[in-house]
Amino acid sequence: MKPLFVVIVLIGVSVLGFELILESTPTLYDVVEYYAGNWCIFRMVYDGTIDPHNPPLLETNATVVGKVIKWKIPEEKLLEVYEADSSMNLVVIHGMDAREYTGEMTPYKKEIVKVFKEIGERLKVNVFLFVYPTLVADPERSAERFLELTRNMQNIIIFAHSMGGLVAEHIASKKPDNVKGIVFSGTPHLGSPLADILFIDPDRYEEELFVSRKEAENLRAALLVSYAGFSVTYAPGYKFLLWGRKPEDFTKVPFVNLVGIIPLDSIESVPEILMNMITTSAWDTLGLVGLKLLADSVSVLKDEFKKTDGMVPYVSASYGGNTLVFNADHEDLYKKKDIIFEGLSYLLLRIIEK
Repeated sequence: MKPLFVVIVLIGVSVLGFELILESTPTLYDVVEYYAGNWCIFRMVYDGTIDPHNPPLLETNATVVGKVIKWKIPEEKLLEVYEADSSMNLVVIHGMDAREYTGEMTPYKKEIVKVFKEIGERLKVNVFLFVYPTLVADPERSAERFLELTRNMQNIIIFAHSMGGLVAEHIASKKPDNVKGIVFSGTPHLGSPLADILFIDPDRYEEELFVSRKEAENLRAALLVSYAGFSVTYAPGYKFLLWGRKPEDFTKVPFVNLVGIIPLDSIESVPEILMNMITTSAWDTLGLVGLKLLADSVSVLKDEFKKTDGMVPYVSASYGGNTLVFNADHEDLYKKKDIIFEGLSYLLLRIIEK
């Protein structure tokens, strides 16, 4: 099963020349979508450093049309999800949102609102969603805005998914009195090697990741195909996720790390993956399994990359300790209520203990 999947992924992108027609010239932070027929095959945020006529990773034999999209970069804000007239406030910080250029409430954010509204109803606590820009991220600035917006809010518990955990790290480093604890869910404390594959020039792969140029091109092709399920946008914000980043000191605040591991070690793992496809999102689950297989390829460099939720390796998501581990993918870590409840319960015990 695994070898066949890898072969399909690796031949999914043809390394051939292509004709590119750009409908208009992008200005700073415009989104450029590249279409072959009616299919969007690549998307990037123009940051002034990349030639839009020669975008990275775009390798196809089709005629490509580049469409320029103007968008308003999201401002940091708190959105009320559920009001319980409680003295406890649960604030969710979302992760990288590749579709944020389409509007404030993307499918990802709507799913968070749906899940955490139910959490708020069950626990009888107030729930908020902290919205911030991710495609052009600045976690430190967003953390400062969070502190300003929550200055008069008491008894805050933060649930931070993925990149949201980087914002939460900066918040914790300030040790605000009103933040009582943080649930880091699938947070890339040390980054993710997938970001390196996406952003590092293949000519530097041998120096940076100790693989040949040919292996680098294969990894990039596989990554692009696997990422297709998430409509990933090539954007400057992803550079905060480069492997080996130095975390902020978040240990000043009680915390717990929720860590997912995709079980893909034998044929016995298949029923569990199929059940996950049924109960969450089939498309996202397949994409994350593809990324897990890609991580296995990268693991020739570091065996520790094999244990992953599809996006973030175990060693990165578990940094700092206080770790709860689940057979789960990156998406499950903000969707599955049993995982969320277990993380919140553990954190509350840590707070009481302190």
